[in-house]
Amino acid sequence: MALPVIVNGSTMTIDVDLTTPLLWVLRENLGLTGTKFGCGIAQCGACTVLLDGQPIRSCVTPVARATGKHVTTIEGLSKNADHPVQRAWLAEQVAQCGYCQSGQIMATVALLKASPHPTDAEIDDALAGNLCRCGTYKRIRRAVHRAATLTLVALAVAAPSAQSDNRSVQAFSTIASVLSSARCSNCHISGDVPLQGEDARLHTMNVRRGADGRGAVGMRCTNCHQEASLDIPHAPPGAPDWRLPPPTKRMAWSGLSPGDQCRLLKDPATNGNRTPADVLDHAMNDPLVVACWHPGAGRTPPPVSHAAFVASVRTWIEGGAACPQ
Repeated sequence: MALPVIVNGSTMTIDVDLTTPLLWVLRENLGLTGTKFGCGIAQCGACTVLLDGQPIRSCVTPVARATGKHVTTIEGLSKNADHPVQRAWLAEQVAQCGYCQSGQIMATVALLKASPHPTDAEIDDALAGNLCRCGTYKRIRRAVHRAATLTLVALAVAAPSAQSDNRSVQAFSTIASVLSSARCSNCHISGDVPLQGEDARLHTMNVRRGADGRGAVGMRCTNCHQEASLDIPHAPPGAPDWRLPPPTKRMAWSGLSPGDQCRLLKDPATNGNRTPADVLDHAMNDPLVVACWHPGAGRTPPPVSHAAFVASVRTWIEGGAACPQ
């Protein structure tokens, strides 16, 4: 029997038996194999898709139930894996074998629509029916929180409030105080020799930026900058993947006015092709950024807390990323 079904925004007519599980229509008739078969009895969640925005188990849902309704599969979230949830999953490196992840992602999309800023308990409850045999539940939870932030920022950028400009400009003054501090400006440099110390003196040991920002051959940043700062006065500070911006995207803060810093930060041509959501995610989660507030003995952290910095970045972006004059 010919049935009209709307899959990922496209209306299709499918000639199948009314009782055929939607999962097999998606995989066998439409070639959408991102949705997986796990158990066949709606107990594992690997087959989760959205039906009019609600998560369902497609392995036990007859295709007749989807007639005339909107079905969204993992393939329909984005063309380039740039949906906020997919980006969060990649950033947190959630997948191990990956088999259950399309179902986990689709369930998360539905959760964030219903609860834009879910608690740990809400995440656990919403995803309780989605099993991961690799046990990546902690990474999944982190990714859901990260996706919530990316989603909220994307919505705010699309529709900034009428009074946003003034709040946005005020927030950037706090951001500028961090960017201008030694913890940021010593590595965000215009030349190829990083700076060190509170007095911004040239780095010793003939260190150079290198082609990828991680130091020249034989003088890589990670040779001295370990995974974390040591509690030894003036020892090399540490963070995972210590680096400078690459030479093509230097983003040097020193000597710039807050307005010029702002314009440099928001321009994809100079900020590494980052979207506003990417900028916030970088400020919140990049280990090297977070390490600025744990610089080791003998060094001064930025003038505001990391939480205050992140809040200011969020306010700046939600207000339309307005820049001081």
